[in-house]
Amino acid sequence: GIPIVTGMETSESVTNHQVVIDGMEKVIEDVKKGLSISYLLKNMDFFPPMVISMVGIGEESGSMEDMLSKTADYYDEELDASIQKMLALLEPLLILFMGVIVGFIVISMMLPIFDLSTTVQ
Repeated sequence: GIPIVTGMETSESVTNHQVVIDGMEKVIEDVKKGLSISYLLKNMDFFPPMVISMVGIGEESGSMEDMLSKTADYYDEELDASIQKMLALLEPLLILFMGVIVGFIVISMMLPIFDLSTTVQ
C-alpha cells in the first residue's frame, strides 16, 4: 500500500550489506527515471532468478504486492526446510558429543577405583 520507491528506500536502510545498499541506491534512482525494476535487479547480479522473475510478473500484472508476498512466503519455507535439515544433521553430532562427555566422566570415576584395587592387592 506504499509507493515502490518508498518501500525500496526502507528496505535499503534495513540492511547492513554495503553492496546491496549501493546497488539499491542505483536501482532507486533508475526507477525514479521510469526503468523496469526487474531489469534493474537482473543487472545487479545479486538477487536469485526467481525473485527477478516474480518482480517481473508483478510489474506486468500490476500485482507487485502479491508477487512479493508469495516470494517472501516461498523463501520463508525454504529457510525453515534448511534449518530442519541442519538440525537433523546436528542431532547425531550432539549425541556423539554427549556420549564422549559421559564416557570421560565414567572413566574418570572408575580409574581411581581400579588404581585402589591394584594398590590393595
